[in-house]
Amino acid sequence: MIKIIGERGGIIGLNFYSRFIGGDGGIGALMRHARHIADVGGVGVLSLGSDFDGIEDNKEIPDVTAVPKIADALLAAGFTSREADGVMSGNAKRFLTEAL
Repeated sequence: MIKIIGERGGIIGLNFYSRFIGGDGGIGALMRHARHIADVGGVGVLSLGSDFDGIEDNKEIPDVTAVPKIADALLAAGFTSREADGVMSGNAKRFLTEAL
């Protein structure tokens, strides 16, 4: 599904739910989740997802105030500045603009 969504110009929001992303559910697990999606579907498919209003508390990413940590973590995980900007907002903006 990841590959097909990427091929069709779609986006996939990163899931912050600890039980879904595995490990301790922290930033490291989120970056492994992000890298997997990027490797399979291309970095242009990645976007923020969170679901802060519907998941149990994630201790490292409890709410929107932790979002800047994600941008820093993307860079530390080897994503370029341009790719990180895409994940943080650019890919979703592109998708929404093209959809209209």
